[in-house]
Amino acid sequence: MSDTVKNRRIEFRTTESTRSLVERALKTVNLSMSEFAERCLRQEAERLLADQTSFTLSPKAQAEWDALNKRRARDLPGLAQLMRRPSPFSE
Repeated sequence: MSDTVKNRRIEFRTTESTRSLVERALKTVNLSMSEFAERCLRQEAERLLADQTSFTLSPKAQAEWDALNKRRARDLPGLAQLMRRPSPFSE
């Protein structure tokens, strides 16, 4: 985690059984409830957002991707002409 000052709170309600389970787990590691909760929340948030920042390909898909990227670019005269036109958003 970061060395920045922690000045924000997250509070939530839970069941007695969940609280008990977490407290039993905390006895097996050297973490406070806050440290454990922050670590778990952060890991899950990073996992949920991972597909928005990176992706993993199987070895076969990676080979296909590499083959596509090694091909010579096609000449697209229409696209080249479009790119030479002035932007409608410029002044």
